[in-house]
Amino acid sequence: MSNSLTHQIISDIFIAARTIHKKFEDSHRKPYPLLYYIILRYINEKSYISMKNIADFLSITPPSATSIINRLIKLNLLKRQNNPKDRRIIKIVVTSKGKKVLENEMKKVSRHLKEIFSQLNQKEQKQLVKILTKIGK
Repeated sequence: MSNSLTHQIISDIFIAARTIHKKFEDSHRKPYPLLYYIILRYINEKSYISMKNIADFLSITPPSATSIINRLIKLNLLKRQNNPKDRRIIKIVVTSKGKKVLENEMKKVSRHLKEIFSQLNQKEQKQLVKILTKIGK
């Protein structure tokens, strides 16, 4: 891949991300920072999650992850669960309130993405999904 193509891809990714982010910010005020929704979604998709997994996902240190998770626990969006077989193992799970908050936010995100990506025809939308899936692996 040439340098000019690489630079164009980088530029286009930043512009698209900024456009999507601005659309969400303009359309509604979230009660929580975007990072909280990202964390809730990540944890909700996993059957078992440790603080180290969360730190690795966010590319931050475990103490920084603990600080963020503690804030989500204080908001009753997450909770810690002890493993009955080994009390040293602590699982982080989404509370029912967290699931409801996440579900409501995902409905809003879905509506906004449909609007944003309505500029693409069906074939282009399928190509985008295929590309994003391939890059995400």
